[in-house]
Amino acid sequence: RSRRLTVRGWGCPRVDVGMADLRSQDNGQLSSRMRLDPLRHMRALEAACHEIANENRPGYDKNGIKIKVALSGPVGASPMSPRSLTSSALRQLVCVEGVATKVSAIKPKVVKSVHYCEATKQHTEREYVDSTDPQLGLPPIDAEGK
Repeated sequence: RSRRLTVRGWGCPRVDVGMADLRSQDNGQLSSRMRLDPLRHMRALEAACHEIANENRPGYDKNGIKIKVALSGPVGASPMSPRSLTSSALRQLVCVEGVATKVSAIKPKVVKSVHYCEATKQHTEREYVDSTDPQLGLPPIDAEGK
């Protein structure tokens, strides 16, 4: 609760959580679970931060702004090199140490499209999900954020 909100990047508020803080809680079980299944736990952390922000600053998210969580500090597992990175590390939190000698351009993908039908005068929305979606395989969040 004593974390300070900072705005970085594209203007979204971000809470910085240290992995050492997570290791000090619950005999290190929380940091271990975060390392093995980061998507589910990051979503829970972001929901908790959103709830705390709503309590402290009612109406802060009137423009649909969501709080993001950034992890800092050592992950806890031994660092991997880019060459030793394999598919076994998919969907896990890993530390990669090495030098990037070549990078490629990121290709943007369509996440959501809105279509207008002149015959019915209605808008329809469609969301596109593929295997790179971080929410893939996670249960949907209900109104309570669970």
